[in-house]
Order: sequence, then C-alpha cells, then structure tokens
Amino acid sequence: MVRAALNEACLLTLPDVDELSPRMLGIDEHRFRSVRFFRDPDSSSWIRQEPWMTTIVDLDTGQVLGVVDGRDHKGVSDWLFARPLT
Repeated sequence: MVRAALNEACLLTLPDVDELSPRMLGIDEHRFRSVRFFRDPDSSSWIRQEPWMTTIVDLDTGQVLGVVDGRDHKGVSDWLFARPLT
C-alpha cells in the first residue's frame, strides 16, 4: 500500500521526460549492489556478475531523466534514440 502511494505521488509530481528539452545531459554509472557469482547451467562454470546502472540527468536542473541497465553505450544510446527529436 505504501509503495502504491509513493508510485502515485511520483507520477503526479514528475514531468514527462519526453516533454523536457534539457540543454546538457549528465551520464554516470554506479554499482547498486555487490558483485555476485552464478553457476552457468550449461557449462557449470562460475560467472561473475557486476550489477551496474547508468543514470541520465539534466545538468541544469539536476533532475533524473532516466536510469538504464548496464554501464556501456548500448543502454544509454537505446534510451537516447527512444526520445523524440523536438
């Protein structure tokens, strides 16, 4: 119930990212938890997983515009290309 109220409050106060026209973007990656190891079911070898997220912000206002999975160019470019060119 608390989570639903928080989600509703965020939707009411945050503007639609596609309607904003930021002048400068800030892009920074961060690790949101510790490294974990998983066993690959096919090869039985251990796989190291580093859980990274990349945050995209408007540098003029400091508002978070988007958070994408990973820390490479793929997630950021997919997010950017999904935005309108207005």
